[in-house]
Amino acid sequence: MRLHYADLSAEERARGLTGVVRTILDCARMCPVPQALAIADTALRTGLATTQELREAAAVLRGPGSSKARRIASWADPRPSSPLESALRGLLLAAGITNFQPQCEIRRGKSLIARVDLGDLGTGVLLEADSFYWHGQRAALVRDCRRYDDLVVAGYVVLRFSWEHVLGDPDWVVSVVRAVLVARQSSAGRTN
Repeated sequence: MRLHYADLSAEERARGLTGVVRTILDCARMCPVPQALAIADTALRTGLATTQELREAAAVLRGPGSSKARRIASWADPRPSSPLESALRGLLLAAGITNFQPQCEIRRGKSLIARVDLGDLGTGVLLEADSFYWHGQRAALVRDCRRYDDLVVAGYVVLRFSWEHVLGDPDWVVSVVRAVLVARQSSAGRTN
């Protein structure tokens, strides 16, 4: 456990807790980017805060960590469906990889092939943040294999990352994504 200290308003002291937006921004100031973005995205997705109120509150912050909190507020998005997706997106954004969109729909004509956790349609690189909870059963494995193969047949490269990868080996995750993006951009240049 790591303790952090901050000035509280009289109202916060009387209530004995900080409000949702204040808590999100405190976490954005102090937590690593993947965790901070997961907290912010979850608050937006669950309706505990709005994008507008989060960005407005971040805009007036001053002091240590305020620029990081503003960056997190600008990246916060209610679309990711899990904290792991948000953490993966935060890891990439912090590394300057900005083209991935959350909950990206992949279509062939008018037919939906899949909705993926993060997609860069310009390069055809798709990212999945896979947790054992959602993928640890036989039926989920069968469904995921078919889905993955349908995406590959449609011309996409699909990269899958676990919680352990995103939080335990973030440099590897970023290097893999960068390498695949470079390879896809190089092969696109050869075909033009």
